[in-house]
Amino acid sequence: MRSAAPLGLAAALGFSACRALDAGTPPEPALLLAPDAAARAELLALVSAELNRPSPVLLGDGALTRESLLLIERVMPEDAAGRPFDGRQRGRPERFLLWRIDGRCVLEHEGGARLTLTRARCRAVPH
Repeated sequence: MRSAAPLGLAAALGFSACRALDAGTPPEPALLLAPDAAARAELLALVSAELNRPSPVLLGDGALTRESLLLIERVMPEDAAGRPFDGRQRGRPERFLLWRIDGRCVLEHEGGARLTLTRARCRAVPH
C-alpha cells in the first residue's frame, strides 16, 4: 500500500503539468496581413498536402485576408471523359480556420491537423 501514494502524487503532478502546457494564450481568429507570393505558396502547399489531393487546390490571392474561414469544395468524381458521375455535390466543404496562437499564424483543418504558417504574418480579429 505504501507505493500507492507516490503513484498518486506522480499522476497528479503529470495532469497538472499537462494543464500548465495547455494554459498558453487562447487562440484568436486571425486574418493574413498582405500575403506575398511566398506566403500564398506556403498556404497553397499546406492545404493541398492536408487534403491529399491528386491535383493542386485553387486559392484566390485574397484567401484568409477578409475572413478567418477558408472553405474548399470537395472534388466531384468524374468518368474517364472528365464528366461528373452525378450532378450532386456530396458532403460538406473542407473547412480551414486561421488562428493567432502565441504570436504564430496557425491554420487548423476542421477535424484534422494544425499547421503553422512560417512565411505569413497575421493579426487577430475580434470574434
